[in-house]
Amino acid sequence: MERPTHTRMIKKKKFENSRIKNMRKTSDFAHEAFFKGPKL
Repeated sequence: MERPTHTRMIKKKKFENSRIKNMRKTSDFAHEAFFKGPKL
């Protein structure tokens, strides 16, 4: 059987990874909007 603390750590890590991915997505989007916006 898995220890509850272990599964909790995995869930936390997955959550943090998805949060980092979302942050990266939004920052990429902001960069594109910033660079493309003034030119258009």
